[in-house]
Amino acid sequence: HRLTHADARVPDAVATYVVEEALPADLPERSHFFWSSGATCRRALERWPILRERWHGSGPGHTRDVVTELIGDAARVGVWLDYDAWYREVVA
Repeated sequence: HRLTHADARVPDAVATYVVEEALPADLPERSHFFWSSGATCRRALERWPILRERWHGSGPGHTRDVVTELIGDAARVGVWLDYDAWYREVVA
């Protein structure tokens, strides 16, 4: 079994915590995103579907699979080992 959060939507997962991340009001004004949680990405896209047209990144694991499925365009989803690596390459 995978230990994960309540919104993970993973078969055979055991939910051990709840992800409560606030979404910044200026999210629609941004062009690049690094997701550490597929559930957070899902909530952002439900609120602002236009974000699918932007550029997204995540780590190489399950979150990448979820983000790629949600975005629907693998060319718009990059993989980095962590946020710092993404930040150095994309933002800085």
